[in-house]
Amino acid sequence: EGEPFDITRDSIAAPFPRSARLQTFARAETGACVAFAYSSLRGRGFHPVPSDLRVGEVPFRVAHPLTGKPVQVGEVTMTEVEMFNKTGEQEHGKAGGMAGGQFSMAYGLVFGQNERKAIAMSILDGLLMEQSDRLPTNDPEFVLYHIDGIEAQGFVEHLKLPHYVTFQSSLDKMRYLQELGAARREETAHANAH
Repeated sequence: EGEPFDITRDSIAAPFPRSARLQTFARAETGACVAFAYSSLRGRGFHPVPSDLRVGEVPFRVAHPLTGKPVQVGEVTMTEVEMFNKTGEQEHGKAGGMAGGQFSMAYGLVFGQNERKAIAMSILDGLLMEQSDRLPTNDPEFVLYHIDGIEAQGFVEHLKLPHYVTFQSSLDKMRYLQELGAARREETAHANAH
């Protein structure tokens, strides 16, 4: 596929390359991945099948500063899953639909031993490959912009900070609009009386 998109250097934007989607899933929170994946499984008739689920040590290599040749400096525990997804079933029976559907292969790869997150990641990868609007989890913008744990934590955590200025501004605006509405009602009542 060529050079992968690097989400640590560039902001993601639609259309999202698969490499950006997989990177976003890999750094997303496990709970968010599981919740999004589960929402697509429960009562939706969508049931992927794991083909291979692996946990193991992967060599970590860097270029030697003098020779430029790769040198192993350690190992990293990784969890990887390949998932079969049946596609096309929803169109079965419609004009031009696929009889029986087809299979696609989804993927999940995460740091550490975390089978739950890898499986959830592969489910979401498969859903985004479907290019359907059947479920909210088929919408890449909805999934990718809301599953990023760093952004979500930051936005929620900022609510701990004092919001005196924004609250006071909202309160002043609300009072102004209430006064304006009362003045208009009074003008209307006065005009109708004459």
